[in-house]
Amino acid sequence: MDVVLTTVMGVELGPILLVASLLALIAAPMIAILAQRGRLFIDALDGFVFTSIGVLIVAHVLPHCVNEGGYGVLLVALIGMLGPMIIEKSLRGAAQKAHMVALVLALIGVFLHGVIDGIALAGAGFSSGSSETNNPNLLLPLAVVLHRLPVGLMVWWLLRKPYGRATAITVLAVVGLGTVGGYLGLGSLFESTDHSGVAFFQALVAGSLLHVVVHRVHSEDSMSKGWRVASGVGGLFGVFLVGLLSIWEPLAGLDSHGGHSDSIHTFLRLAAESAPALLFAYAAAGLVHVFLPHSSIQWMKQGTTASQAMRGVAFGLPLPMCSCGVIPFYQTLIKRGVPPSAAMAFFVATPELGLDAVFLSIPLLGTDMTLARVLCALAVALFVGWVVGWWTQTRESSNLEGDDTFGASTIVGFWPRTREAIRVGFGDIVDGTGPWIIFNLIITTLADPVLKEYAHLLSSMPDVVEIGAFALLGLPIYVCASGATPLVAVLIANGASPGAAIAFLLT
Repeated sequence: MDVVLTTVMGVELGPILLVASLLALIAAPMIAILAQRGRLFIDALDGFVFTSIGVLIVAHVLPHCVNEGGYGVLLVALIGMLGPMIIEKSLRGAAQKAHMVALVLALIGVFLHGVIDGIALAGAGFSSGSSETNNPNLLLPLAVVLHRLPVGLMVWWLLRKPYGRATAITVLAVVGLGTVGGYLGLGSLFESTDHSGVAFFQALVAGSLLHVVVHRVHSEDSMSKGWRVASGVGGLFGVFLVGLLSIWEPLAGLDSHGGHSDSIHTFLRLAAESAPALLFAYAAAGLVHVFLPHSSIQWMKQGTTASQAMRGVAFGLPLPMCSCGVIPFYQTLIKRGVPPSAAMAFFVATPELGLDAVFLSIPLLGTDMTLARVLCALAVALFVGWVVGWWTQTRESSNLEGDDTFGASTIVGFWPRTREAIRVGFGDIVDGTGPWIIFNLIITTLADPVLKEYAHLLSSMPDVVEIGAFALLGLPIYVCASGATPLVAVLIANGASPGAAIAFLLT
């Protein structure tokens, strides 16, 4: 392999960059300790580590694994992430062991990644690709040094509190030794390694690392409330850092396959198309939530079963709720005496007919497809509500008392209510739906090349089989309608029929 970087102006830069990468690891615990002096710094650090590591895995590690081992690595990554979660939920006694296995696997991956960092700093540029840049430049080694800080912070962040300072320092030292070993020639051990096998192992490690990070965030933040501005700022800085690395990598010749930059382009394109609609939808949803009173419980009790179902749909139209958020709201409606027909129609229609989903569908799916989506969701909601109402005949709900003040805002004054609308629209609602939208944008980005490769299979399916297959495919995907919209747009663009796409959305 040709040496990518040797000297600049007669100065040997390899040792300097190696020391810089080690100093970045050493600086990580120091920064974390200093951050403990203020809650804002801790929140900012948590946001930075969670965001930067998560985006690094999804935007850098997984696309590289796909290039090396094919699309099957995504299934392995999913197993690495969801496997421990399934074990934790099904076997409560094994929850801690499952999390420990994921943590150990993730740390092994961090060590191996440190070895590869050392190889890159030495100029070996370990890669299975046949093309390398022969132009000496600083971009790749600087990118390696730059991303060492979030890696070091992550190791400290995951180990310091549960296992003690000594354990965290020891792991950081081992990672540093791995980098030194890679720099001194340990990378020669990888030259005869099957790169597809390495890619599958890296994908498994990436999934395990995502599980560990999500597990840590859920444990720390599940009881916290309110806005975390500092955490958001730290997260934005993490996104900026990873974005900078994404720009540098192609310039450094690291992305020899081209798939990495294509994935970034697809993600940015989908995000840019979604942003205006989401901005308007969140603003409108906050205003509707505050200024439109919800004291309509008695109104939904009136009329026949069919009319009650229609009232339930109408009640849920202005409420922007995802699939998970609508469940407690539905339970509250039942407890307040809403007829089952109205409550069930509300339950089915609200996630599909929310303002965010409708407005996002217009730029991504088109006006005709959006109208078809709304009408189909309305028809399904009315039918399900009518069947449930006919089955129960409101026997349980007739014994419950209504509450005319349900959902009514207690804030008085135009400007205070406007501030509350902004808080709800760009705070609570974004917290509930934003992560799912970003998650599905990422899934859409990763699925786009797969769908393009197998588009001919989608278009060759009989309509009935295709619709049934997509309906079954949508059943286990438990996300909000707005989050699924980008994925459906890519499905249609790659050969799926509109009917199959609607079946996917409705299930």
